[in-house]
Amino acid sequence: PYVGRGPDGDGEFWTPSVNGSQATLLVRHAGPATAAERRQLAFTISAVGHVEDRAPQPSERAGTGFCGNPTCIVDASCLTNAAVADAMQAVAQLEWVSGAFLYTCTGGLLADTDPNTQIPYLLTAHHCLSHGRDAKNLEAFFFYRTSACGDACPGNAGFPRTLGASIKATGNAGDFTLLQLAETPPAGSVMLGWNAGPVAMTDGLDLYRISHPNFGPQTYAHHSVDTSA
Repeated sequence: PYVGRGPDGDGEFWTPSVNGSQATLLVRHAGPATAAERRQLAFTISAVGHVEDRAPQPSERAGTGFCGNPTCIVDASCLTNAAVADAMQAVAQLEWVSGAFLYTCTGGLLADTDPNTQIPYLLTAHHCLSHGRDAKNLEAFFFYRTSACGDACPGNAGFPRTLGASIKATGNAGDFTLLQLAETPPAGSVMLGWNAGPVAMTDGLDLYRISHPNFGPQTYAHHSVDTSA
């Protein structure tokens, strides 16, 4: 439940998304109220967002790979690498509302530098999300993947999620946005380790990516840095 003027105290916010064709909003007044007080109770649904299909099938997108992605992108559930399995527990599909549109991207939980804390930092791209008003309604869906290698693309209904975040830092240089989630990530999630070593100009360096393209479940891709490209 939300009380008063909402989680930020400004009377404006998005609720969590609802899976299905119908939703109900209930307004409850606690305690006795006069007729005049009841007449002052009001709220406005100023906008509704609708996602028709969160998990595109191959026939709905160009490409012949998993969920209609290019063939170099594969179902993450098909991998048996232990390191990849750990990283899959850190990566979330992101959805948020900005203006008249709903957007999607990928983010990963990031460990902080204090061994006594576990701040829910999440790293994503600046070109994905860089405005605080958008971060406020961010939904992060965790463990969103196929139940087994070769299964059909699922929607994200029923997967654990958090709602809301704040931007701690963002910038075009490096194309990064560091968020702090407003809610604790679900049990079983993992914080990614990191260091500040430069990698962008290391020719031949292997890069391994887990992501959620096209509103879909987790995928995996392997790349190498090519400084001559």
